[in-house]
Amino acid sequence: MILPYLSADINKFFVFVVVGVITFFVNYFSFYTLAIMNKIGSYQAISISYLITTTTHYLLNRKLTFKAKNGQLKSIRRYLLMLVINYLITLFATVIYLKILEADIKFLIFFTSLSTMLSSFLIMNHFVFRRV
Repeated sequence: MILPYLSADINKFFVFVVVGVITFFVNYFSFYTLAIMNKIGSYQAISISYLITTTTHYLLNRKLTFKAKNGQLKSIRRYLLMLVINYLITLFATVIYLKILEADIKFLIFFTSLSTMLSSFLIMNHFVFRRV
């Protein structure tokens, strides 16, 4: 009984990972352009690139991963709540990465993306795009 549910979630997760790879590159290149090439501060660059990336992430996952067809306003509100949660996780991970680990800024996006990947899938699958 539970096997078909898990199979559907595994397929969704695979598509989610592919969309995640695409949005990772959007995030990385927007952050790189802002922080490294234009020398905007790390926190400002991560915030702007986060907005660009999350818009791409929502649109691709809505259409490809979860195939949501209705309730867009409701899903946007729920997605925004998820973004607040993930934004806080991202800022926390940024502080850990830059201040505690004192790691190279070039790999910051990779670290923060891994920090929010699982929470994003679970929240999107069971809250944002859940089918009633």
